Amino acid sequence: MEITIQKHSLRLDTRRYTLDDIHKEVMEDFALLVSLGCKDLLNKEVQIKWGKKVRAYGTCKRIGYRQASDKILYEIQINQEYIAVGNSKDVHNTIMHECIHCVDGCMNHGEKWKAIARKVNEKFDFTTIKRTGYDEAYHAVMETKYKYEAVCNQCGTAYRWMRQCRTYTCCAVGKARCTCGSKEFTCRPIY
Repeated sequence: MEITIQKHSLRLDTRRYTLDDIHKEVMEDFALLVSLGCKDLLNKEVQIKWGKKVRAYGTCKRIGYRQASDKILYEIQINQEYIAVGNSKDVHNTIMHECIHCVDGCMNHGEKWKAIARKVNEKFDFTTIKRTGYDEAYHAVMETKYKYEAVCNQCGTAYRWMRQCRTYTCCAVGKARCTCGSKEFTCRPIY
């Protein structure tokens, strides 16, 4: 099997990425996906934004049609905090991951999404594309942002939130269940 050495845009300084840098990498990823048979990407356009979702590395959503070009429009959001502290190889993984979501039938992590990710992994020699990732530096930053915690009294599993949401309240009054089945939690604000 022939493996392409690297993407042209594979940079190790992703911590200094701008939205323009991400857009260039997305366009290159689209070209790679088209070369693997995802021709529907030729009829799509992408807007790049800094992500608003705090815990997600990146998100992708279809937002409609571009009137002037009659192309389907997608929006990829990349978490700015993740870019600032994340491992550069994982950042490239996230960008390709979100680009695969732009392929028809790949908005979820179903069989088609997995098949395309496998093709990318087999053909190109850069970080492995997978459904989820874990970046320790980013999660260390995120740990400092949690404000509420519920700890299961039976198994000790800790659940954390950044705001006092309904689930936290349900844990406090015994209406939520832990994965072990217990309804007893010790709830507290974290300061």
